[in-house]
Amino acid sequence: MKLNNHSITALLLTAAALLGSCGVGNDKDEAGSLTAFNLQGGTYTLNGAVGVCPAGAGTNLGRVWVFGGTAPYDVYSTIPDVVTTSKARVEHPEESFDLLVVANGCFTVTIVVVDKLGRQATLTATGVKGS
Repeated sequence: MKLNNHSITALLLTAAALLGSCGVGNDKDEAGSLTAFNLQGGTYTLNGAVGVCPAGAGTNLGRVWVFGGTAPYDVYSTIPDVVTTSKARVEHPEESFDLLVVANGCFTVTIVVVDKLGRQATLTATGVKGS
């Protein structure tokens, strides 16, 4: 099979287009991270006295670390009037935010962290009666 210059040019342009669509030369953050997107830090539970829901307003439940995924990360509380976060956005992987209790009583609140590509990681914070 004999190829002329026009055929060779067409093949090279097609190959370049295919390689470009694979992310060659694009911002490396757009491809995500090889590390799984997850949250780390501990157990986020506030215990009240025996048989009583906690009076926890003003309590820091602990620090949460963000790993993997693609920065920046938006941070949400499903019930911000009960548990809020010290940051609404985490700019870089391996940075953290704190969970802050702002109301008294028993609760179950989900904290949702969404990365730049829309992937989600969650954790649960609880306030329970003591036993």
